[in-house]
Amino acid sequence: MKKINILLLSFIIFTACQKNKVAEQQADSVKVESIAKVDTMAKSVNADSSDIAKKWLVSTIEDAFKNNMGEYDKFCTKKYAEYKSDATGVGMDGGLTEKAFKKKWSKDYDTKYSGMGIGFMINAQDWNTIKVTDVQLKNKLENGGYFFKIVVEDIEAKAKNNREVKVIRSSKSFLIDDVLEYN
Repeated sequence: MKKINILLLSFIIFTACQKNKVAEQQADSVKVESIAKVDTMAKSVNADSSDIAKKWLVSTIEDAFKNNMGEYDKFCTKKYAEYKSDATGVGMDGGLTEKAFKKKWSKDYDTKYSGMGIGFMINAQDWNTIKVTDVQLKNKLENGGYFFKIVVEDIEAKAKNNREVKVIRSSKSFLIDDVLEYN
């Protein structure tokens, strides 16, 4: 009887050790695969980061208009959000005068293309379906950001707005840091 118990106990211990080795091998395999995927993604992000920024920009602008804009600071730098808010309010009750606006912001932004008195990205107060219909990388910035030439279009109104947008990196994503509004 003792022999059977010893054999049974030995068998259980042996089986448990084998399962533990298999589990360790599987865990090691998963770690290696995860590291390989992250490494591949990192290489892809570095190689195609302007494409990622471009896709982010298009979806961010279109989503902002679908969601009735929301708060600028969710997709813009805090500084640009304040700048654009001031630009929109120029000449309105409680807003800055054009002279005060230029004095406040000319050292940080080209106020000539701020879109004074108009909203974000488009020249209209009301809009229907907003689409980014053209995006071209203009140049890559030294800080890892990008300047894109874009066309933002109100499809139903057939209104096209030409813009240049500065996009900068922000932790795991991007933020808009300037918009040059040409029309």
